[in-house]
Amino acid sequence: MTRERPIGEDDLHAFLDGVLEESRRDAVRRYLDTHPEAQTRLAAYREQGEALREALRPLADQPLPAELSLQSLVERRRKTLSGRRRIAAAAALLCIGGLSGWFGREAASPSGRGINALGREAADNYAVYASDTRRPVELAADQGV
Repeated sequence: MTRERPIGEDDLHAFLDGVLEESRRDAVRRYLDTHPEAQTRLAAYREQGEALREALRPLADQPLPAELSLQSLVERRRKTLSGRRRIAAAAALLCIGGLSGWFGREAASPSGRGINALGREAADNYAVYASDTRRPVELAADQGV
């Protein structure tokens, strides 16, 4: 035996709007027959809806503004997307360039390790100390340790 779910506000509003599924309509009618306060509330909702429709009828009879037409909405969306695509492309290029520079720095500068580093250090030392004539750092053969 399946147990039916209780009648809630969503059922009452769907019943009032005429969109409640057929299988639940009879259950809502039985509920309304046994709950007069729900009948009163539903009647108040119906009156309120009719009052709103009547008050807003002049606005509903007006034509739709041109900026709300489907064509203008699609064009506006297309322009927004093309702008976002440009921004995304610029960001992607910036990231690719940054990553290329970061990972390519090894190719542009000599390695800081191994035989290349030793050779670079020797060249730097020669450039600094070989030009100094007042304080020679090289020892002669007879001055050995």
